[in-house]
Amino acid sequence: MIMKHQLIIKCSDRAKELEGQAHSGAFQILQFISGHGITVNSRGLHLLSPGDLCFTRPDEMRFWSFADNAIVNYCGIWPEYLVKTPHISKLLWQHPAFTGQKKFASMSAQQSSLISMVFRVISNEAESSFENKKEAILLHLQLMMLYLRRFSTRSDTLLRERPPDLREDLQLLVKPLFDDANLWIQN
Repeated sequence: MIMKHQLIIKCSDRAKELEGQAHSGAFQILQFISGHGITVNSRGLHLLSPGDLCFTRPDEMRFWSFADNAIVNYCGIWPEYLVKTPHISKLLWQHPAFTGQKKFASMSAQQSSLISMVFRVISNEAESSFENKKEAILLHLQLMMLYLRRFSTRSDTLLRERPPDLREDLQLLVKPLFDDANLWIQN
């Protein structure tokens, strides 16, 4: 019998470790710390740069590719992990980061630092031996979602625009990967 993952948390890890992984069936939060990368889903391609956050729902597929020196924070949460906490499951399914058309945010250095700290706290809890570590992880996950909601109302958390000529070039580059998909470049 193959056991499904319930929670994966990686902090300040080399992004290459995640490359190509598309944890279908999980809520995914990727914080891009340094380097360069791209992420592609059925709605388009997004260039990743430091301060970017990327969100994926369990019913979506995503592919990423990173430069050798890229560093990320990553969290994958499977719905099974949330079975006994339906309020948190509902929070994730309904959070704007997971429901909006543009599931990417570019944060200021201060905002990025705060989200990195929450990733580290979740990681430390996941590695701890406390009996109630799951409750602590879920509390910090809720805190992260609260911060993200706050940031989304501020003018310094904006989606980055890409030059139109770059969009066309990138679309031609990845089009063979998604021949059946309706693909465009994500702003």
